[in-house]
Amino acid sequence: MKKGGIYLPIHSLPSKHGVGGFEEVHKFITFMTTAQQKYWQILPLNPVSLEQQFCVTSVFAGNPLYVDFKQLVDNGLIKQKDYDNWCKRDDVNWQFALQRANQLMFYAFKTFTREQPPKEYLDFVLQNKNWLSDYCLFKALKGHFTDASWDKWPDKDIQKHTPQAVEYYTDLLSDEIDLYKFEQFVFYSQWQAIRQKLHDKSIMIVGTLPFYVAFDSADCWAHQDLFLLKEDCTPKVLVNAFGRPVAYDWKAMRQSGFEWWLQRADHSRHLYDMTVVQDFAHFYQYPVYGKKAKAKADWSIVPKLTQQHSVLIAEDYSNKKIARLIHKQKGLYTTTAQQQAFVPSGARHKIANHKENSIAYLGTNHTNLVYDWFFCLDKKTQNKVLREINVATGEKLSWSFVKYLYSSKAIAMVSMNELSNNVTNQYATIWQYMAQNKDFSAENAEKLKFVGTHVQ
Repeated sequence: MKKGGIYLPIHSLPSKHGVGGFEEVHKFITFMTTAQQKYWQILPLNPVSLEQQFCVTSVFAGNPLYVDFKQLVDNGLIKQKDYDNWCKRDDVNWQFALQRANQLMFYAFKTFTREQPPKEYLDFVLQNKNWLSDYCLFKALKGHFTDASWDKWPDKDIQKHTPQAVEYYTDLLSDEIDLYKFEQFVFYSQWQAIRQKLHDKSIMIVGTLPFYVAFDSADCWAHQDLFLLKEDCTPKVLVNAFGRPVAYDWKAMRQSGFEWWLQRADHSRHLYDMTVVQDFAHFYQYPVYGKKAKAKADWSIVPKLTQQHSVLIAEDYSNKKIARLIHKQKGLYTTTAQQQAFVPSGARHKIANHKENSIAYLGTNHTNLVYDWFFCLDKKTQNKVLREINVATGEKLSWSFVKYLYSSKAIAMVSMNELSNNVTNQYATIWQYMAQNKDFSAENAEKLKFVGTHVQ
């Protein structure tokens, strides 16, 4: 059986709640098992900015929008009628999901606090105190200061994260902080239970570690010394990447022994079996917004990260020089995108050049589905593609590409929206894509199983 998997973010699972979540995972696990797929890749589990969703607001916290609130009903923490009032949507709407999650989590928390906290909760708070306290205080402060960015908070002491101010506001906002601790406890308890179910089915989770964090994030506020900030706490340098995140202070990172990054890698290891690091080439150099020249980072961190995590995957669509550095580094998996195999500089993306310790995709988060991509090509390139992938008469183009991908030595990772073919796979839409229950049909599962069994 060919090693293969499906790329489907949590928020893209079918849902009536504005975004997909853990409630519908069991249906997808059944589909994966029937299709005999061994890898499930997702986007970051972290909370995201609703405006710039590749910029996370915490690298350690989980996104409460994904919580299975039906499970909280079953556990007696939420009333059935309150849950039913929020089951209203058939599309992706992040704002609606946020309102729903906040209200239902508050109901659950009020019920939870009527009893003595269980040992599991107390253990969770203790084991995660290195990030949980700062994150929950940050969330509480955002509410206290009417959601203003942390550099606009009127109290300069808490803006600077001084110990005295942290102690004062931790006491002042203790109820709100406890709510956010409970929120994270629920998220992580449910995720670990899901991960165990996946392991029971021999399915491995391929997670995503975003390279950058949002400026208005718990991490930037709590670790200001690790970022390039001015005296007034505003960014010195913005990176030319999604969300224009603030740049890291790599000198300070190195002086600290890359402790914050190593903690991230360790945290990721406890969430996922394999982890894709987005923008991996930025460990070498990164583009600065408003400038032509690129700034240097610190490649010496890479060997340390590969030792910290069991399997790291370098998202690698970069120039040849950085690609060589990535391929020389022991312990790293790499990535390929088949749409790039048909450009003059795309030799390493060709199926014949794939390596076993790599992940093969049809495209990226920033490209169209193969059908739309193909019909934007000139006629000469279209003919070249058709000769390469060997399209069968009467066969859908997307399935021809899937079969082609499965002929690779690498792990074939197929995006679920390639299989359902109901949205273009662009950055503008990937956060708006929601699968439908019919996409998880037995017919689709059997087709994928057949491809994995027969294509060599």
